[in-house]
Amino acid sequence: MPQAFLTATADRRSVLGAALTGLVASLGWPTPAHATAASAGIDDLLDLSARAYGTIGHSVAVLRRGRLIYSRHAGLSDRKTGAPITDASVYPLFSISKLFLVVELLKARRAGLIDLAEPLGAIRAGLPSAWTGITLAQALAHVSGLPDYIPDHVAPSEDQAFAAIEALPLRFAPGTRNDYNQTNFLFEEGARTGDTDAVDGSGRKSVPQRWDATD
Repeated sequence: MPQAFLTATADRRSVLGAALTGLVASLGWPTPAHATAASAGIDDLLDLSARAYGTIGHSVAVLRRGRLIYSRHAGLSDRKTGAPITDASVYPLFSISKLFLVVELLKARRAGLIDLAEPLGAIRAGLPSAWTGITLAQALAHVSGLPDYIPDHVAPSEDQAFAAIEALPLRFAPGTRNDYNQTNFLFEEGARTGDTDAVDGSGRKSVPQRWDATD
């Protein structure tokens, strides 16, 4: 279910939280006979979310088994001009794209192209010693304990991100806590693209460059 929100202060986690709230509302959609009541329930939930998060506009589509069963466009795409939200409005994806990244990694694992038990040190060279034994699986599960490179929602380059946190201690022992953080996704993206400085004994990169077999 693609859903995006425009907020006065676009906080990523608030936006994603509101999106997931809409997703929960779509689960267990009953039958066409109950569509009116279910639609009204989603309308009420979206109105509640708009008030809670300061949403100025949203577009929502709910699909069940590939069939569109609910859609709504409401609010403004530009508060200054008063332009309304329409079915042609374009939204930033924010963290929704991360879900697709995780799916690609799991497809690659199923195809035997990556090993989730691989240590992060095999994905990127020159890491602090405390990081090297942390696994890709732990990064995927957000139990890595890595310091967060983007606590203030500033988006540096990858090299800048690592430079900013490499001297910081782990936030907790890997595997002992769950804590969502952006640094994990740097390694996940590195595993997906094979954009790594680490090489094996043959001189080739340790992560495949193309995952055509996962399609």
